[in-house]
Order: sequence, then structure tokens, then C-alpha cells
Amino acid sequence: MATVHLLRGRSKPLWAGHPWVYAASVERVEGDPPDGAAVEVRDDAGRFLGRGFWNSRSILRVRILTREEGETDLAAVVAARVREAAALRELAGVPAETDVYRVIHAEGDGLPGIVVDACAGFLVVQVSVLGMEALLGPLADALAAALRPRGIWLRGGARHARAEGISGEDRPLRGVSPPDTVWARERGVGFGVDLRSGAKTGHFSDQRENRARFAALCRGRRVLDAFCGTGGFALHALVNGGAASAVCLDGSEAALERLRVNAQRNGVGERIERVREDGFLGLRRLEGTGARFGAVSVDPPRLADNRHQVEGALKALREIHLRALLLLEEGGVLAASSCSGAVGDEPFEETLREAARLARRRVQVVYRGGQGPDHPWSVVAPEGRYLRFLLARVGR
Repeated sequence: MATVHLLRGRSKPLWAGHPWVYAASVERVEGDPPDGAAVEVRDDAGRFLGRGFWNSRSILRVRILTREEGETDLAAVVAARVREAAALRELAGVPAETDVYRVIHAEGDGLPGIVVDACAGFLVVQVSVLGMEALLGPLADALAAALRPRGIWLRGGARHARAEGISGEDRPLRGVSPPDTVWARERGVGFGVDLRSGAKTGHFSDQRENRARFAALCRGRRVLDAFCGTGGFALHALVNGGAASAVCLDGSEAALERLRVNAQRNGVGERIERVREDGFLGLRRLEGTGARFGAVSVDPPRLADNRHQVEGALKALREIHLRALLLLEEGGVLAASSCSGAVGDEPFEETLREAARLARRRVQVVYRGGQGPDHPWSVVAPEGRYLRFLLARVGR
């Protein structure tokens, strides 16, 4: 097995438990590992730090899987991590409140580059680390044993996966293939999920708790769900929160059609207006028409993949928050989300402070949230905490 030796002073994060080795931390590589191969990682004094997967084309040269020295059965490591992840979801009570949730959250569950979502008896797998692709068999076996799904489906083709050199083939791993639409329940709301071609793995379960918090403040209100996707915030507000009506704004025709079906299925189709329009442009247009809402959710797509894009992301978030505040009635409710992991808590909250100053609105935060318990993150790898969420009352 090849060995990756780190530069002096670059091993401290690894000793603390961080799972990534950056290209700038590598002094030399002993051996000639192909991309995707398992390698050992050692510090400048030759002390063992861990074993993971090498990729010369990635800025993250090694993703650590295990810190056990000596001969290690990597398939057994994967199986153990799957069992631990399933037990954690049971402990948190997630399967009791929904049948669409995250089973494996990559490094947060000790499985780099692996995302697995459960949806009404099916599992959907995405892989973004080349070395883990070779362990798909043991992974599928472990998932089948732990959760006994009807089928396990592999979703390929994600941009970051292609950059790692991973083939983009979609295919069944175990059991039957999912139908075009799988119907799932999330705290009393029904969602038709496209596991094969929907965004990501078909449903954004990370916002489950935040949608419920927003809905609880929406009784009798007219709601705007901007960047709505398949309508999670609006549907919870209408079905569980007693909202009067909702306008749902998104640029994707496919997402809006899925929303239409979801709304009809939940018996609220007559109370939803769907508008196909870019979220940024739509917010500005609505504000210009004098439209006002009792509650507004803004949940834009990821605006920054890395620190070099943060400045642009913050500028966009300030604009989004300003338009949202200007659209709110006195005493209205704002739900502000950011899934750009590179944007930290303080910068995200600063965009709302700036927007409040420009709009001359008083903003009282009543809840500060993030991703749900089925999306765990490690304290030594805070990069896994990517979702920011603020729920606020807006006045004069």
C-alpha cells in the first residue's frame, strides 16, 4: 500500500480527527497509487494517521476512512458504519416521524463521499469519492441487512462526482428499481418523490424541522415560498400550519409540476399559485408590484462551493433578504435559509442585519436552526454543517 507523507506542521487536523488531507499538506507519496486506491497517511515523523482513498485530481488528495493501523478489512469498516448510522436515526426517532430521511451523511457518519437517503421503502445512493465506488457491494449488502428496503438505487452523474472520475451510471444495486414516483410522508404531509431524476436524491429532507417551525407561525397567512422546489415550506404551511394560501416561485418546470401533484394529493391544490420564474427576478418583480405576504420563505440553491465564491454568495443573500423583508406585512414571518456550507453563521446573519437596515425593518429572530438529526456532522469537521436557517418576526 502506498504511503502519503505530510509536511511538517500539517498533521494537527488529522491528529484531531479531521478526515481530509489537502494537496497543499502533502510532502511526498511513497509508491505510485492509482486514483481511488487505498493509501496510508503518516505525519512528518512517520507516525500513522489513518487509511483512506487517494485521488490526484482532487484538491482533497486523501479522504480518511479508518484510523486503525495494520491490516484492516475496509468492507467490514463500511458495514459497521452503516449499522451505527441506522442505530443513530432510530435513537433520534427519525423513522417514527417520516419515511423520507437521510440514512448516511458522508463524513458525518464516517463514510466519506457516501450519501444514502431512504424514501418509502427504497434507498438512493450517491457516491462522490472514487475509492468508495469499489466498496458499493459491501455498502449495499450492509444497507440491505440493516434496513431491508424494497430496492437500492444508485444515482450517478453529479458534477462533483464526475470531477473525481466517477462514472455517471444510474443502476439498481439491490432489489427492485423504484417507480417514477414514490409517495412518502413527512409529518403528515405527502410528497411524491422522483428518486431517479429529481434534484439530488429527490427530496430535501434536511429542512424537515425548519419547515415545521415555519408552518407553526403561518395560520391564516398568505405565504410566499421562493426557490420553492417541490413546495416543502408551502405545503407544510397549508397542510399543518393552517395558512390561507401560497404563492410558489421557482425556475424549474419539473419541480413546479411535482408541486402541483403534491398539492392536489394533499387537498390544497386550489390554495396554491405556481409561478415559473427565477427566484431572484421573481422577488424583485413581486416587490415592485406592491405584493405583500404574511409569511415568506427564501431557500436559494447553493451559492458558494468554496471560499473564493463567498463574497458573491453574501451579496446575493443580502439582495434576497432585502426583497423578502420588503414583501412582508407588519408582523410577518420570515424563514431565511442558506445551504452554502462555505458561508458561516456570522456572515449569513450579517446579510440579514444589512437587509434589515436597508429595509428599515425590525427583525426578531425566534428560532435558529440547521440540518436535522439525520444529517449529523463531526465537531472536528464542521464543513459537514452546511445548512443555516433563521426564523424571524418582522416589524417596523
